[in-house]
Amino acid sequence: VNGASISGNFGPLISLAYEESQKYPGEDLFFVIHAVGGSRLDTQWQPGQVHYNAFMEKYNNAVSSLTVTQYMGYAFAQGESDASFLSSSGAYEANELSLKAGIFTDTGFTKFISAQLHDIPVGTYPYFATVQTAKTNNDATSNYTLITTSDLAQQGDNVHYTAASYITLGERFSAAF
Repeated sequence: VNGASISGNFGPLISLAYEESQKYPGEDLFFVIHAVGGSRLDTQWQPGQVHYNAFMEKYNNAVSSLTVTQYMGYAFAQGESDASFLSSSGAYEANELSLKAGIFTDTGFTKFISAQLHDIPVGTYPYFATVQTAKTNNDATSNYTLITTSDLAQQGDNVHYTAASYITLGERFSAAF
């Protein structure tokens, strides 16, 4: 996890890793994590951009020291920052598919799992509906699964989930794998 501002927090990995370990007992599993709060898909997560490159560096370092026999997929929970801007929200559908294509090409992954945005007050993220529609449209593409989050409780910042909700989110990511 990158960023001191989120120190002490956790996301869905705890339950995702647990659920996957139950599906594959005795197997060595590895997860490459790169999470950056407040990042944008259009300017930071596209192939060749800063966060994509940082993820790929971590991924390549991990797999270079392991014998990997099966690749699972990519879990993605992002979009709030893009919902703040007309240009990035309008391009979200194409940008998420571009990220998916890059990840598949560069990793061998065959599944892209994206969490929908939680219902956010419109004044906070004026293009929320545009990003949510983009994710819903992408759900119709091959090897893409959209995870429902509308029933998960949030912290008071209207973006991050409670600990219990992160556990549920990890379970949903695992079910999609």
